Amino acid sequence: MTTTAIVARNLRVWRGDTAVLDGVDLRLMRGEALAILGASGAGKSTLLYALVGALGPRATVRAETLTILGRALEPSRVDLGPLRGAQVGLLPQDAAASLDPLWSVGRALREILQVLGVARAARATRAAALLAEVGLDARHDRARPHALSGGEQQRAALAMALAGDPALLLLDEPTSALDGDRARDLAALLRRIRAHRGMALLVVSHDHAFAASVCERVVTLVDGRLPPQPSASERSHEA
Repeated sequence: MTTTAIVARNLRVWRGDTAVLDGVDLRLMRGEALAILGASGAGKSTLLYALVGALGPRATVRAETLTILGRALEPSRVDLGPLRGAQVGLLPQDAAASLDPLWSVGRALREILQVLGVARAARATRAAALLAEVGLDARHDRARPHALSGGEQQRAALAMALAGDPALLLLDEPTSALDGDRARDLAALLRRIRAHRGMALLVVSHDHAFAASVCERVVTLVDGRLPPQPSASERSHEA
């Protein structure tokens, strides 16, 4: 099994004639947590969604190399196929928008488990375990998204992102709608989940304190580029 979760070399993204990312090199090892900071409009979220092929037809994506969990991808038409949902989880910035307003959280979660191939008899137990893992319970299972607080909606979306037991979890500005106490609660939750599951995290954030508390590496995107990153052996030596 490959030891890398993400390898991107000379990743470039244009929107029309405007270059948003200009030669990004990124390497994330399995089990590692990396945060990408940057000013508003720096292209942090663009980088995240370029990795999963979710930028839409108006964006042009190119790269010398793009590999996710050992699978080489064509950057101009990224198709994670069976990796998305199963091995790659995504927590979007707008958690509420990712939840179906007509379905209870539990029903939506069980539908995801069905798509992932979980046997019907096991779905309810598995859904309850996922909700408990993110700090929710049977009350939240029965609730529709509009009845939840913003923090609860985010935790519900996180449970869905974890449903496929991903080896890689991507998080887009997870604290943008949270106050300081809830951001610290989320950081503690992510540390526990990562320690239990051993998955890799890639976090896009504007919150340096949050990023530093969750990730062992923090880099800043400036003018569409990331600074040179040390190799795995160099990071091990530094540690």
